[in-house]
Amino acid sequence: MSDLKTTSLSNIPDKEGSTNRGYDTAVSEKDTPQLLVTLEKINQIIMSYLTDIINPTIEDNGVVRKVPVLYGTEERWKTVRADGFLRDPNNGKLMTPLMMIRRTEVRKSVLSNPTNKYLHTTVATGWNRRNAYDRFAILNGIRPSQQIRQIMIPDYMDLHYEGMMWTEYQTQMDKMIEQINVENDDFWGDRNNFKFRVSIEAFESQNELPADQDRVIRTEFTMKVSAYLIPERVVKNMKIAPTSQDTFTKKKLVVFTEVVNDLKSE
Repeated sequence: MSDLKTTSLSNIPDKEGSTNRGYDTAVSEKDTPQLLVTLEKINQIIMSYLTDIINPTIEDNGVVRKVPVLYGTEERWKTVRADGFLRDPNNGKLMTPLMMIRRTEVRKSVLSNPTNKYLHTTVATGWNRRNAYDRFAILNGIRPSQQIRQIMIPDYMDLHYEGMMWTEYQTQMDKMIEQINVENDDFWGDRNNFKFRVSIEAFESQNELPADQDRVIRTEFTMKVSAYLIPERVVKNMKIAPTSQDTFTKKKLVVFTEVVNDLKSE
């Protein structure tokens, strides 16, 4: 989000006594932030969808408990691969229930095209920060200058994730699998933001019996995320270029005729 500053005219009450936010106008001339879709952004969207939208839960002694979702850093993933589970660093107890995922592969999709960075899609807006809507413009026939944004066609990629889930009982694991599987082959992401299709092929469960005799059920699964990437910049014609650019059209075109009297006297 850009840090556009606005005037304080919204505090001026109108005839009815309420404030009118229609008087707010942007005064900063900074360009609109670029549209970026990065690998880090995709990770955040997948984690946010698992944590906030799916929000996996289990029932433990009549109490509904939320399942924590962690991203598998190298240290965490190495630990769970070696031990088969993860312990709480504060008290040494097994962390159940728990879910952990990590990205393992980034592969080019069949939809990707090597010439994508030379192709753009154009989006135009009407009233914008350089041309605030007011009655003066309407009465004088001033048309809004359009803000035109050219966005590079993205590269389509297939991202692969590994996931693990731990519970104490098989019935709890079954509930978690059901909650995630119902979102299989669907588009994950915010309603008004980026969305990516996620496919899960299988869930493989197994029982673990650690040395401390604490029973734990572990399930592994893999996810395929059909996504797209728009980096911050690309190299075109041996020069660094942005992936999106903003331009503005003319607000008003004035046409006039000039008459010159150049008659020569005889």
